[in-house]
Amino acid sequence: MTRFFNSDEVRIQLDANRCFAAVRSAMVDLSTISVAQPLRQIVPVAPGKVFASMPGLLKGSGLVGAKIVTAFPSLEDPRRSQHRGLVAGFDDETGVLLGVADAGQVTLIRTAVASAVATRELACPGFKTCAILGTGEQALSHVRIFSELFSITRFTIWGRNPGAVEGFIAQAGEVGAAIEGAATVADAVAEADVICTVTSASEPILKTEWVRPGTHINAIGSSFAGPREIDSPLVAASRFFADCRPYALVAAAEFLDAKEHGLVDDAHIVAEIGEVIAGTKPGRRYDEEITLYKSLGHVVQDLAALRCLLDG
Repeated sequence: MTRFFNSDEVRIQLDANRCFAAVRSAMVDLSTISVAQPLRQIVPVAPGKVFASMPGLLKGSGLVGAKIVTAFPSLEDPRRSQHRGLVAGFDDETGVLLGVADAGQVTLIRTAVASAVATRELACPGFKTCAILGTGEQALSHVRIFSELFSITRFTIWGRNPGAVEGFIAQAGEVGAAIEGAATVADAVAEADVICTVTSASEPILKTEWVRPGTHINAIGSSFAGPREIDSPLVAASRFFADCRPYALVAAAEFLDAKEHGLVDDAHIVAEIGEVIAGTKPGRRYDEEITLYKSLGHVVQDLAALRCLLDG
């Protein structure tokens, strides 16, 4: 019998620790198992509105399936984008439809978990402070997931609207760490061990000169060529990792801009995060190195989350 998980059921049942283990394993599978994984298909509907289809196979979990979503302005706040859709998983031997889950809530959780996986592998050991650039749902998910998985002592939050920052801090509530607002991006990242950019910025908000040596950066907000959260000199100065190299070569906007300006070439993507986890490619080489993980998202992460829900 096919099982269905609505948004509330995903939020309640998708445990962060189990999802972390599942996504970590899925990234290794993506990088080490020779399976043709199609690129995502994006259909522009109108300015600020897209439809996307992401098919794939997660052999280690016995699932083949797809995420089908729209990314349209939120009905509550048109300035923000909201994912609506579904994740469908089929048994990869029988073809039976095993489960369907709300894609919006799955994406909120698995994206933050994927950032956590990269942070565990690439950040300097003993990291304690985290800057979150952005005040939307995904930024909030990062605070909650990072609080649950790591021993963060302080989050610093930046957003363009000071009122949104205050509301964000109130909504985050008690997470076991101090949460402070910052007036500027430079102030937010000044003492950060880890930076997560989770904005809808079309032009860079994070500049090279503001990032201290040894910082790890998760770049999440831009998921297609064009919008950039990070300036090209910072991309060039970093040790650059991707979730999926073929995706990054066509859709990692920050990398593509740096490449267009002659600052990097394709070899600048040193590894997929799955290769680092598997031990086939090195991650951070020394404490003062700036590492950058470009998160575009991949359906294997969604299928891994769905498998967690199916297994209870």
